[in-house]
Amino acid sequence: MLKQTKYDKLIKPLIACAIIVVAFITITTLENMVTTEQDHEITQLKDIITYEVNRVVEVHELVESYQTTILESTSKEILNSLKDQNLADLTSEDLATYLDKYPITGLALFKDTGDDIIIENSTSSVEIGLSTNKWGFWYQAFRQLFDQGYVSLNKGTSKDAFWIGPRSKAYEQEGFFIFSYEKIPNQPYLLNIYIDDKKAFDATNTLDTNEIFTKIVEESNFIEEIAIINVDAWNNRFQHEYRSKLQDYTIEYGTYKAFSAEDTYYLNNALSLELQESITLGYSQNAQKYSKQYTKLSDYEILIFVLNKKSQELMRYHITRTVILGLAAIWFLGYIYTRYHNKHLSLMLTIEKERLKIAESYKQTVQILPSVVLRLNIVDKELIIHHCEGKASRLLGMDSELIKGQKLQNYLPENYLGLIWEHLAYMDTSDSSRFEYKFKERIFENKIEWVHAPSTKKKSPNDEFIVLWNDITDLRLSEDKARFMAYHDHLTQLPNRRYFKESVKLALSNTSNTFYLAFIDLDGFKQVNDVAGHDIGDELLVEIANKLSASLSGQHLVARMGGDEFAVLFNEVASKEALENIIQQLKNSISKNYRLGDHNFNIGMSMGISESNKDGNDYVTLLKKADIALYEVKFSTKGTHKFYNDSMNI
Repeated sequence: MLKQTKYDKLIKPLIACAIIVVAFITITTLENMVTTEQDHEITQLKDIITYEVNRVVEVHELVESYQTTILESTSKEILNSLKDQNLADLTSEDLATYLDKYPITGLALFKDTGDDIIIENSTSSVEIGLSTNKWGFWYQAFRQLFDQGYVSLNKGTSKDAFWIGPRSKAYEQEGFFIFSYEKIPNQPYLLNIYIDDKKAFDATNTLDTNEIFTKIVEESNFIEEIAIINVDAWNNRFQHEYRSKLQDYTIEYGTYKAFSAEDTYYLNNALSLELQESITLGYSQNAQKYSKQYTKLSDYEILIFVLNKKSQELMRYHITRTVILGLAAIWFLGYIYTRYHNKHLSLMLTIEKERLKIAESYKQTVQILPSVVLRLNIVDKELIIHHCEGKASRLLGMDSELIKGQKLQNYLPENYLGLIWEHLAYMDTSDSSRFEYKFKERIFENKIEWVHAPSTKKKSPNDEFIVLWNDITDLRLSEDKARFMAYHDHLTQLPNRRYFKESVKLALSNTSNTFYLAFIDLDGFKQVNDVAGHDIGDELLVEIANKLSASLSGQHLVARMGGDEFAVLFNEVASKEALENIIQQLKNSISKNYRLGDHNFNIGMSMGISESNKDGNDYVTLLKKADIALYEVKFSTKGTHKFYNDSMNI
């Protein structure tokens, strides 16, 4: 007896220690699983953003190359008009007249004073009088234009005495701009003309990168901020006169308010990495843990993610609390609970991965680069091709080397030419116009802009315009898929509760129409899940959903409301006798013995029905009364159906 007592005293602490060890291992395993899954999702999302930004960079390079030709041509024309004028006598109003004549945003005159280069005159009054000697490589480029007549810096694009700088911010103006500069012969002046993102990039940018970043941050529970930092601008920020506007000159896309002393060190270290590689900084703020990921995008751009650890901390708290509560129960109950919790967590992660997969698919469908660029002239009331390029030009049967001077009607249908003429007819000289056009099973957004617009309604050979084709086929398919998912059940593909509710409300809007709303519950379905498992149960639900759809004609609607519950909107039924025949067909189709795996199951169908106008005039009332009728069936004679009556409303 004494030995037994000693044994009891020894075994109880051992069992307690074993439970504590198992609890610790369980908590650690679940935490690691959550952390690993979230890190994987962050990496996946980072790849999506990096891909999208690289696509935007490609667009900018293409458009900047195209705008170089436009800006150079415009600059030559303006210089030619100024050759007989005294530039010192020009006013801002004189310069502003060129904004109406050419597709540019602004114009300025830079003057060499010897020890400095200043903005002597500009269409933007806030720029007049500004010094440029602290503008870094921009000042070096200006000085080279004055001193040697060309720019030798490895920045922007240079051609003789003409130079275009990298896409950048403007002083006290919103957005980004493309700036060009040309040395005015025999005078101490540079002609500066520039164009903003809206004019330069709108033709190709159907989805703004900042909007993408904002949407990702809003939908995520762990991303605080996303930004792309120009490290050159960051390192030279203290040379700027207005340091309070630091982020205006360092942030290219997104928002970044989490500035810290470590940023300079990590930004410059990230530049030494290979493209797409990252380094991470962990830190705490206001008792909350955060991290920053610095990813190299180019030789001067870093992508920053600011991530919070709230979801991980919250998950850690719930896991710990759950396991501690489990210690109060016997090990078997703890084991059952842990399995349930793991399954629930796995379902959450699966749903989240599916959401991110859809988001990635959507972003990859957005085509930023124009598929075709057509440059056309109007000659003798004919559309003559001046230039054609783009990745889809072969689809149109156009060869850029052979197509110049050909009629557009030789390559595109008459209805397309009609659309072009229709939009040109109401476009002003400064307007653009858009329309969608389907060609060889692809959908293209077309944008028309004048290059040289007619001064009168009479067209001449100098009348020239551009048509930009952008392939939006995948975007439209993605939108259709998203709409389908919003209104249909993911398992059975039947309309869901939301679709059913809107359909009933539409039927109610026709007050002269009488319809019936039926609520269906499957008899014996719970036993299928308990004995054969939920996977087999899901297969049975899909089979029954298909039978319900096949048994109903087109004017009726069947929807899955959840679990093993379905609803039917019986529309345009001649009489209750006709409805009884339809219901009997449904029962004959559904109520039978099903062989599932190694088991046989008898499945039946119980139904409660309410009638519009008679039982209610709104969706909630009709559904409630159909449910009451179904309740009467389930607790009296399963496998039958009943119409609602007032005696049921107890």
